[in-house]
Amino acid sequence: MHKPRGMTISLALALSAAQYASAGLWDKTKKMAEDTVDAAGEMVNDAKGAVTKEKSPADIRKEIDQMASATLQRLFGRNPGAREAYEKAAGYAVFNTRKMSFMITTSFGAGVAVDRKSGKRTYMKMAGGGVNVGGGAGYYRVVFLPNPSIET
Repeated sequence: MHKPRGMTISLALALSAAQYASAGLWDKTKKMAEDTVDAAGEMVNDAKGAVTKEKSPADIRKEIDQMASATLQRLFGRNPGAREAYEKAAGYAVFNTRKMSFMITTSFGAGVAVDRKSGKRTYMKMAGGGVNVGGGAGYYRVVFLPNPSIET
């Protein structure tokens, strides 16, 4: 007698999905997938902008400042304690970075460091590389808030 495989697989997937959802993992996985899609979209838009037109240094600095402002607002919305650390810090830095890997890892990005007392802004580019097992891509925004107790 021939047993229909499709029903067995479907039932197993349905049970797995139900167990997965009940463990709260479904929402976490869904959020991670949404963040990955957002990051991929930002990477495509950045690449499209880099290929389609040259930007002036003033335009690049303006984009970095907008990214830094948006990143700080997002951080403050998600972590109220971060605003307190920001207010106490003599300065801060915000960077975006894109990382791609398939056996060889590359990363690049840009950001700004700000002296809060003087308002001086220092714009920087960054790049990195290495060797990796596996592959993937990511888009990150990093905020540096120095600990006020160790500032000089």
